[in-house]
Amino acid sequence: MSKYNYLCPKCGGHEFNIEYTAWAKLTGNEGLEGTDHVEPEEGGVEYDDDTEAGCVVGDWRGTLGDARIAAELAAKPKLKLIDMAKLPKGTMVETGDHVTGEHVYEVMMTHRDGTLGCWNVSHQTIHRHTSELRIAKQKEFTYWDGGDCPVPEGVRVEVALRDGLPIFVVETHEFRWTHFGTPDDIIGYRIVGVAKGWTDDPELAK
Repeated sequence: MSKYNYLCPKCGGHEFNIEYTAWAKLTGNEGLEGTDHVEPEEGGVEYDDDTEAGCVVGDWRGTLGDARIAAELAAKPKLKLIDMAKLPKGTMVETGDHVTGEHVYEVMMTHRDGTLGCWNVSHQTIHRHTSELRIAKQKEFTYWDGGDCPVPEGVRVEVALRDGLPIFVVETHEFRWTHFGTPDDIIGYRIVGVAKGWTDDPELAK
């Protein structure tokens, strides 16, 4: 049974019966038959991804490649999904994975059905579901006159301060957006990307 770097895609178990015939080919012991029940030595044992295995706990059978991928996915930190419906008017967004600027739109309004009304480069109105849209880096700064944070959590922005100091890149909810009439008031911002631990792709947040 192997308990190293593998995860059952079905039940989440970590122990597998390894088909000995496949394991024997890797070790040169092709004359042996049966199933490998040998506990791996310290540091684990390298098995070929095509090696067939069965979960000890459940009824899953497949390849160790599948079990290894399941373990890698489980080890990745879960990403939180940005609420694209909260993007302010004027935000630039892209469709899907297009990053060339050929499919960039400007948000105009949010609808109750989860779609955003946008303008394309020809100023034609189109409607896209939020799941289709990705954050695009803004070219221009948006003037800010104070209040609650204008963009959803998980978005990274550049901010311009009243005192004219160099622009800071911040995660939106780590800064004060209300105005106190002080030099560190934010007077402008532009979206530059997605914050660490967040995503604008629903598939990556699963």
